[in-house]
Amino acid sequence: MKPDKLPSCLFPFQETAASELWHRYEALTASLAQDLCEQLRLVLEPSQATKLK
Repeated sequence: MKPDKLPSCLFPFQETAASELWHRYEALTASLAQDLCEQLRLVLEPSQATKLK
C-alpha cells in the first residue's frame, strides 16, 4: 500500500518524509522484485506449457 493511501496519523514524521522514504525503498527493491518475477516466470513456464497440452 502506498503512503498516500494511509492515514497521516500512522506516520510519526511528516508525510513528505514518509513519501520520500517510500520512493527510496521502492527504488532499492525494484530491480530485485523484477529479478524475482523473472525467476518465478521461468519456474512456472514449464508447468503452464504442460497444462496447455
